[in-house]
Amino acid sequence: MIKNMLSGLAMLFARKNQQISHENRKRIVFLSFFLISFNVLLNPVLPAEERWRIVVSVGCILTFVLFAVTVGERSFLDNSLKKEYLILLEIIGASFIFNGVYFGVLAYMVIGFVFALVLPVIHISLMDYGISSVIMLASKAIIGSYIIFLALSFVFGPSLEPHYSSFLGNPNLLGYYIIVVVSALLWRIYVSREEKLSVRLPLLILLASAITICFFTASRTSLVSVMLQMTGFEIAVFFLRRKKGPGALSSTAKRIVLFAFVLFLSAVLVFFIFAPIKRILYPEMQHADPGEAGKITSDVYAYLFKGLDPGGGASGDAGIDVDSFTSGRQGIWEEYIDNLGFLGHASEEREIESGHRHYAATNAHNVYIQIAYSAGILAGIVMALLMLLALKDIFRGLIGGIRTGRISEELMFASLCTAGFLLPSLTSSGYMMYTYPTSTFFWISMCALTIKGREGNAENPSAG
Repeated sequence: MIKNMLSGLAMLFARKNQQISHENRKRIVFLSFFLISFNVLLNPVLPAEERWRIVVSVGCILTFVLFAVTVGERSFLDNSLKKEYLILLEIIGASFIFNGVYFGVLAYMVIGFVFALVLPVIHISLMDYGISSVIMLASKAIIGSYIIFLALSFVFGPSLEPHYSSFLGNPNLLGYYIIVVVSALLWRIYVSREEKLSVRLPLLILLASAITICFFTASRTSLVSVMLQMTGFEIAVFFLRRKKGPGALSSTAKRIVLFAFVLFLSAVLVFFIFAPIKRILYPEMQHADPGEAGKITSDVYAYLFKGLDPGGGASGDAGIDVDSFTSGRQGIWEEYIDNLGFLGHASEEREIESGHRHYAATNAHNVYIQIAYSAGILAGIVMALLMLLALKDIFRGLIGGIRTGRISEELMFASLCTAGFLLPSLTSSGYMMYTYPTSTFFWISMCALTIKGREGNAENPSAG
């Protein structure tokens, strides 16, 4: 019944789309992804009590627009989700809907609706339109939003400093946004790897600036995630080049040296060119002194290795102070785990007293624990299984691609977004689309893994 309703809706929109030129549809897709990726940058200007409601509402509207312009007449006849992914998404969605009805929490019902219906539907429509074309438009949108972010940071943000957050007010949120930017930049570098250096150099410059900013956020989760993305990317490209013939090692070495040089230039520009310019343009603002570049960098390093004491930490366990290293998350995790049950809870937050730390209201700081706490332990277990399934399919796809000498563009994007979501899923509660950039593009990129049947083609008749 639902499939018939969706097919009827698809036919309606597909006929409407015939009145829109292919180029205009591409512009709408680009603009939708641009607004989704820029959504996070609106965080500081939204009222705190309505922030997440507005962000999720806007995200849902934009997702509907994406569905409307990408769906084809036969989208739900020629494409379907793999059974294992569909079952896991439906269980998570049903768990949230059940707890939403039980506790009278509308937000849970919306979350359940997104998992159970929105994700499967948008995956099918994007795949039918042509996933490679969709990813190209999405990556351009993300990079475009980042360029605007850089401009806004220069005008409104302070100079780089430890725990840098630009104008967002939260270094972790900025770090997660940078993870998504790095995913888009690495993917664009991948698809243009055979192009001239002049094509790739602007992407390398943007990538170097993103990593510089990520370092100064002092967000360990974000920095390690970016390192994981870049390391995995270089390993995959190295083996692909080796499959094509000799010279893979020298080519990789040249790219690393070139990027290191660009990264060095990025730091020099920040401290010795942009900082003095900002000092002149905005004398009333506090600015880091270029002469303090070494101290600022040292302070960031000190925070990144907080809790790791070669002489032995406060806990006495191999020089690791777990509470300090996890920024208090260990106590939060333990408290949440102790309160898990088959049923969820009416609120995602709770008051926690852990050692010398007191939290009036905090979340679980872990996607799997948070889902288990909010929607019941079954939903948390299923989310962990879904992540393991995605990792299995990614590794199998990458290994198969290396053996054949070709990794598909959509698999590369899904791999980068999954690598970017993996660590944040362990240290933050950002599981819902739209609220965290890492989770938003993880769920979108999953369509490269979840769909069975034919692959879409942006030039096919149903795509307009």
